[in-house]
Amino acid sequence: MPSNRNATLVIPIIGDPIAQVATPDLWNREFAANDIDAICVPLHVRPSGLAAFVEWVRHAENVPGFLSTIPHKSKLPDLCDFRRSEVDVLEVANTVRKAKDGKLECAMFDGVGMVSAIKTAGTNFSTASVLIIGSGAAGSAIAYEALQCGAKGITLKDVNQDTVSRVVAKMRAVFPDRKIQSEETKDWPYDVIINASPIGSSPDDLLPSPINIASPHAIFADAITEPEETNFLALAKVDGFKTVSGQGMAAAQALHMQRFMGMIKG
Repeated sequence: MPSNRNATLVIPIIGDPIAQVATPDLWNREFAANDIDAICVPLHVRPSGLAAFVEWVRHAENVPGFLSTIPHKSKLPDLCDFRRSEVDVLEVANTVRKAKDGKLECAMFDGVGMVSAIKTAGTNFSTASVLIIGSGAAGSAIAYEALQCGAKGITLKDVNQDTVSRVVAKMRAVFPDRKIQSEETKDWPYDVIINASPIGSSPDDLLPSPINIASPHAIFADAITEPEETNFLALAKVDGFKTVSGQGMAAAQALHMQRFMGMIKG
């Protein structure tokens, strides 16, 4: 943590683009409600400026770390001094914390946030079969965390077959005793169905809701934060399924990120 406790803590969140992120509003409302002298600031950082930004963070005394969104998650691990274990597997990170000596450690909390939110809604991952639509940084992190929590099987779907094949191979290497595949089967009802793709960020986006392969008590979740109720979740609600929104994921993720950066204890 920075030594200058008289200065407002500044937590940048970087991306290219950045206008779509809901995190600053969520975090700043929380800071205001709890009288925390901190602010989360969105910064539009192009890929060509990422290394320079990371170096600047090392010298900014009242910056305890920063957050990242697309397209920087895959580049951050090589710019940091240390990685948490999930970053070694996933090769992506969305949170960086800074030690007093300026050394940086990165972590990935997309999976932790989504799985925590779904657990709070009542799902026991130790007996769950999970379908994840989207195998990018968020989808792979969610798959990893669900398997860490004991999920009996994971199906990953993506329009990019090369990407999904790489993620499936990674998961099988770490969890050789689990059923991990890239094609859903109708004889395997899913207890958790998650949209981790960008589809749904526009109100006109239509993502087919795989209700026909959901178990009777399945839960549907979406990583999209805006709109809060995507068409994917709305369709699931109409059929009586529980849902978890991207904002619910973001709120759960925030606690883990803030603990990691030393802003809160516990």
